[in-house]
Amino acid sequence: RTVIQSTDRTLQAVDRQIQDAVNRTNDAVNAQLRQLDEALSRQLNAALQELGAALATIARLLTDTYNRNNERR
Repeated sequence: RTVIQSTDRTLQAVDRQIQDAVNRTNDAVNAQLRQLDEALSRQLNAALQELGAALATIARLLTDTYNRNNERR
């Protein structure tokens, strides 16, 4: 075995280790991004539901006010 062959094998092993580390990091980042996306989706849905409820309340109050004003005429 020559020094060049030994060095080549060592570099290949290091390359595999680096690639494995990159793959693990990629998987971890993707998992965190999925969790973040799900959390943001839940927050957005909650905010939209609150907004919808608030708009429904405003519409009901405007309708009630309009009806009371029409009854007085």
